[in-house]
Amino acid sequence: MAFNFLTREKKSTAPTEAVKPARKVDAAAVGIYLEGARNLAAASRRLAEMVGNFELVEAMARDIRDLEIAGDAIARAAFQSLVAEPQGWDPRLAALIKGIDDALDAVELTAARLALYHVIRPTGRAQKFSQLLASQGELLEQALAALGGHDPGKVGEAAQAIKQKQQESSVLLRETLAELLRDTTDAILLLKWKDIYEGFDAAAARFGDTANALLSLAG
Repeated sequence: MAFNFLTREKKSTAPTEAVKPARKVDAAAVGIYLEGARNLAAASRRLAEMVGNFELVEAMARDIRDLEIAGDAIARAAFQSLVAEPQGWDPRLAALIKGIDDALDAVELTAARLALYHVIRPTGRAQKFSQLLASQGELLEQALAALGGHDPGKVGEAAQAIKQKQQESSVLLRETLAELLRDTTDAILLLKWKDIYEGFDAAAARFGDTANALLSLAG
């Protein structure tokens, strides 16, 4: 379930008001975001296992759906803690919550498509996409752990690596769609795989959103 965390009414301020410097994120407050990252990473790993093995596909899709439901609860708790923050609303954390939630939604949707479209066997391209997502999940966990430890260097390093994986996914999508259009004569099969491949890349892009939020927090 997508949450719109970034739309929040703000009181008007005078044009000359100074911009407040970004505050350091409390290590204790990072726990809920780390929990969300771990949940997302687990869903990404499960998707990679699903594509790599491709047995009990519907059961694995249900597992990922359960993780997505758990992720919604984590996102709500994180949002509530953000609203209650005595120092005021931090848009960087709002962007981080939204990025994690959106990435999890995209991972779950891709798993659901693999099950609903009755795919007989995964392609090598699908395996590459799923491995990229699993890597992004692992990097996101590392970044949140470093954020809790107030190590901006490691946060930035992990965030940049997530963005690199996103770029690799974009290149892979272009190559994959070109191959699909060239080699696939079955129109229904073509549409199914196009949908699935674009879902993989959409998930990678949402991971990229989390990386952008992390870079702003580490700055």
